Amino acid sequence: MGPRPLARFALAALGLAAAAGCGDPVVVLGDLPGILRIVAGIPNSPGIALDSLATRSQLDAPQGVAASSDGVLYVASPRRQRIVAIQPNGRLELLADHQECQGALCMVRPEALALDSRGGLLVADPRANRVFRIDLATRAVGVVAGTGVEASAPDGTAARQASLSRPAGVLVDGEGRIYVSELTGDRVRTIEPDGTLRTVAGSGSRGSSGDGGPAQFARLALPAGLALGGGLLYIVDSANQRVRAVELASGVIKSVAGTGIRGFAGDGGPATEALLQDPQGVAVSPDGRTLFIADAGNHRVRTVNLATGLIATFAGTGDEAFTGDRG
Repeated sequence: MGPRPLARFALAALGLAAAAGCGDPVVVLGDLPGILRIVAGIPNSPGIALDSLATRSQLDAPQGVAASSDGVLYVASPRRQRIVAIQPNGRLELLADHQECQGALCMVRPEALALDSRGGLLVADPRANRVFRIDLATRAVGVVAGTGVEASAPDGTAARQASLSRPAGVLVDGEGRIYVSELTGDRVRTIEPDGTLRTVAGSGSRGSSGDGGPAQFARLALPAGLALGGGLLYIVDSANQRVRAVELASGVIKSVAGTGIRGFAGDGGPATEALLQDPQGVAVSPDGRTLFIADAGNHRVRTVNLATGLIATFAGTGDEAFTGDRG
């Protein structure tokens, strides 16, 4: 199986971290201008053998990543039900290993990760239909949302008693509000500070519509990665081959990249006229000027200049392979 690159992102002072799949490593793009380097994993060597050094450890299909302000990088390996922490000095620690776990507190396919302000790591698990929280001090695992049943509970339901439909993306805002994308529910929900669910985007009916109107009435198709920046919630509308944005103050949704046609085209022109292919992840730069898109089917990371709306390729040649360490 060839690599499926850059499914999730994490932005921090160390640069742009991207997780690749099928045995490829976790790489950092941007801490040295124009240079890509491996921070964890052995290229083209999937497995379970871990070492005290991250670059001597095997990772199997790493996907979710989250970076703390002190430079620790958290990485999810869905196939092995593992989450590891990579310290700034390159040391690797096994944070969770649920390969032999049984019960409601077991992660089945941990994918998207996000850090909260209370010392916790949130984990979106689409196979378990739950969002988990790992206390980073005690490593205790708890359920934030989801019953394990694949369904979309009504707004107002207490999150811990609410069913979710394949949660695929997760993030936390500055007020502690948790955003979750329901992949097969075709919605983006929030877990409010009072612990209840609310729909931010998506009617629950799969399709592609609604730009210029209320996001709650818009149609999405397999929403995946999420990001916040400049008062906007960015949503990877993956099966629609678009990235869309919800203005949180007004609730209005719009497209910011992609035409809805699957392919590769458009670099140097308006992002809304470009073609994407199965986008999965999205992130906003710390200065709020750039939107990064994991254009997974095109094996590229692409950027949108949020001031001009122009799209460009940031990393990747389009070839399905791993090359380029220190290049």
